[in-house]
Amino acid sequence: MSDLPDGDTILGLLGSSASEPPLHGLLETIGALPLPAFAPDEAIVSYRELDAGYDIQLRDAGSLPAAAAFPTGTPVLFTAFFYSGAVKGYGKYLGKLPRGLSWADTEHSTVAKLGPPNLVGVYKDDGMIRAQRWDLAGGVKLTASFTKEGALYQVSLAYG
Repeated sequence: MSDLPDGDTILGLLGSSASEPPLHGLLETIGALPLPAFAPDEAIVSYRELDAGYDIQLRDAGSLPAAAAFPTGTPVLFTAFFYSGAVKGYGKYLGKLPRGLSWADTEHSTVAKLGPPNLVGVYKDDGMIRAQRWDLAGGVKLTASFTKEGALYQVSLAYG
């Protein structure tokens, strides 16, 4: 691992090809290059820094309708996950979260920062994991996941 990626930088690069200079530079800076080839029958390659609390995923453009401008086989940045340290196996992401979020945020402060979410969901029957999703420009989605007590514990960005 080298430098931590910046959440707003990644937000701006979603949907970019790994060969485009801005994304290529980021991948180089964080030590993700060279990217592994897509495995047969697989359309995703990941770069995970478990201790640093983040996971960046690139998808084959041929399997991502929103990336139709790129030829099949082109790795396109399509998702990133940032972890608070409360997710088993991942350390706490200490870099800058997207859109001014911080690990001190709650469901209420997140809505105050981002406005009303487009979707609210519960991902476990016991209500342990709750999430709010914002649909941003360019087909990008930001999801903030919260504990039952309302503490932010994961932020994800997705394209397409």
